[in-house]
Amino acid sequence: MNLEEEMSKLNEFYFFKEFTYSSTLFKREDGQEVELADNVLMIDDLYVIYQLKERFEPESSTAEKEIKWFEKKIIKNACSQIRDSLRYIGDYDEVHLENNRGHKINIATDQVKNIHKVVMYKPSKLLPTEVLQKKFHKSSTAGVIHLFCKDDYFGLIESLATPAELNEYLSYREQLILNFPKIVNELPEQALLGQYLVKDEIVTPNIEYALNLTTLNVLDTESWDMTGVINTFPDRMRDYENTTDYYFILTQLAKMTRGELKAFKERFTLCFELANENRDTLPYRFSVPRLDCGFVFIPSRREDREFKHNRLTNLTLAHKYEQKNTKCIGVIFINHHEKWCDVDWCYVDSEWEQNEEIEALLSECYPFRPVTVRKTDRYVEK
Repeated sequence: MNLEEEMSKLNEFYFFKEFTYSSTLFKREDGQEVELADNVLMIDDLYVIYQLKERFEPESSTAEKEIKWFEKKIIKNACSQIRDSLRYIGDYDEVHLENNRGHKINIATDQVKNIHKVVMYKPSKLLPTEVLQKKFHKSSTAGVIHLFCKDDYFGLIESLATPAELNEYLSYREQLILNFPKIVNELPEQALLGQYLVKDEIVTPNIEYALNLTTLNVLDTESWDMTGVINTFPDRMRDYENTTDYYFILTQLAKMTRGELKAFKERFTLCFELANENRDTLPYRFSVPRLDCGFVFIPSRREDREFKHNRLTNLTLAHKYEQKNTKCIGVIFINHHEKWCDVDWCYVDSEWEQNEEIEALLSECYPFRPVTVRKTDRYVEK
């Protein structure tokens, strides 16, 4: 398996097939077919473009030759290809790529202000450590381009595990680069990653932050992983006219941190169990102000099956209105047979406007539990 294939499998495993683009050839306006980077991750306004380089070391190679390879293939060629990719995305009205789910999406945009640029490479064993530790290249046109050797990138993805946290980390890493360029290039990647795990503010990098990778529980995936539910979306959409409708829901889930996903999974699992017990209870809910999105989970009884769509829509709209969110996702659970539930989803996206009718209904018959403000932690002590 070559580096591009490994990269594609890694990104689609952690970031879903819907948002990973491994086939990046497209036709320009002049009819010429060109390649847009080697891999693209696109989730709404989150873009990461990747250029990949793999070194097949000749028998007669030396450290000096490997340095020359790095300067030519990584600093010169790959960074030049990154600049071309940015131009295609920003200057063209249409850049249709097929994602790893097999759906064609137009990824062209001039609206995204921050596109992360990543060059990832598999080096020779002869490449000196001081070169391996180079974390970035500054381009006058493209800005900061992140440099990762393969082992460092694969390691940080296993620790971060969600697209939202990759986005946060690359933004944090860029600020460290801009503020402490010399120190950043003297430290291993683990020190920068360990600093991100515990620090919101930009402070001087230090090798001691690497210890956080051993003291913090960054891999507690069971408590927040929603992959099992997410992977069923394409099959559940087979009877719908537009089989990509679920992208609206999946996009919001993909933009959540593990702490937010943990809150989602707790409520999802609880309501699934309550529905299987055929219990009638108030919905559970929460909102993520960072995403301007609310979530409401509704366990329902089998006897109320014929009203489920109305109930789902009304409660989703009610939660959205009360929390003054622009977006809201509702989920309703009804036991189908034995220990299995039907799960239906609703997604609403519209600007909040005052509505006296909804306010009157909420006042007369309030359908929710009270909400509290709570900060979710991404990582906890082992």
